[in-house]
Amino acid sequence: MKHLSSFTKCSALFALLMLANLSFALAQPNAKVENAFAAGDAAELALLFNSTVEIRILDEENVYAKQQAAVVLDTFFRKYSPSSFSVQHRNNRDNNSFIIGTLQCQSDSFRVSIFLKDSNATQKITQISISKAANF
Repeated sequence: MKHLSSFTKCSALFALLMLANLSFALAQPNAKVENAFAAGDAAELALLFNSTVEIRILDEENVYAKQQAAVVLDTFFRKYSPSSFSVQHRNNRDNNSFIIGTLQCQSDSFRVSIFLKDSNATQKITQISISKAANF
C-alpha cells in the first residue's frame, strides 16, 4: 500500500509539472507579443503571425498575407513610435488567447486588441485591432 501511495504522489507531481509547463508554453507567445508592441517591432510580431492576419488600424481594415501585415504594422510604428505597451486584460480559452492593452506613443495612445489561435501546437496572431484610446 505504501508503494501505491508513493506512485500516486509521483503521478500527481508529474501532472502538476506538465500543467505548469503548458501554462508557460501558452504564456510565451503573449509575452513576445507584448514586448514587440512595446518596442514597435513589426518583424518580431511577424514571427507570430498566422499565414493571413486581419488588421484594423484606425478606420482601415483588411486581411493581409503575413509579409504584408508586417509592412502595415511597421508603417504604423514608424508613424507613431511606441514608447510602452501595458496590458489591460488577457484571457486564454480553448487554446485561443486575446490581449487588450494600451499602446503609448509619443503623442497618442491607442487601444490594441490582439487575438491568437492555436495552430499546430503554437499560438499564431490572427487579428490585430488598433484604435485611438478614449481619454476620460
